[in-house]
Amino acid sequence: MVTTGISLWSCSTFYAEQEDYNLESLQVPSVSLSWSPYLVIGDCDSNGMNCFSNFGMLPDLTDKLGRMFNVSILSLKDTSEDWGIYPKSGSFDFTGEWGGVMGKVQRSTLSH
Repeated sequence: MVTTGISLWSCSTFYAEQEDYNLESLQVPSVSLSWSPYLVIGDCDSNGMNCFSNFGMLPDLTDKLGRMFNVSILSLKDTSEDWGIYPKSGSFDFTGEWGGVMGKVQRSTLSH
C-alpha cells in the first residue's frame, strides 16, 4: 500500500512548532442552540450566558484548537430558541430582517 501526503495531525503539529499562532487569550463568543451530538448547551442564565452544560463534538474540537492557538470559544445559547433560517420579513437575502441565531450573525451582535 502506498501512502501519500501528510496526516492532519503531523501537519498541524509541524505548523504549530514552526510559527507563532498565539491569539493572546482572545475570547470569541459563539451563539447557538443545542444540536446533538455536535453541541449540547444548557443550564444557562436568562440571557443565555454562563452556561454550565456545554459538551459535544464542537466544544471538544474548539477546546483543542484553543489550547493550540491560545484562544477560547465562549458558547452562548440563543434565548429565542430560533435558528432564524427564514427571514422574519423582507427578502431571503442580507436585506431581509432575520431573527434567532442567524439574525445575530447578520447584525453582528450577541446581545439578547
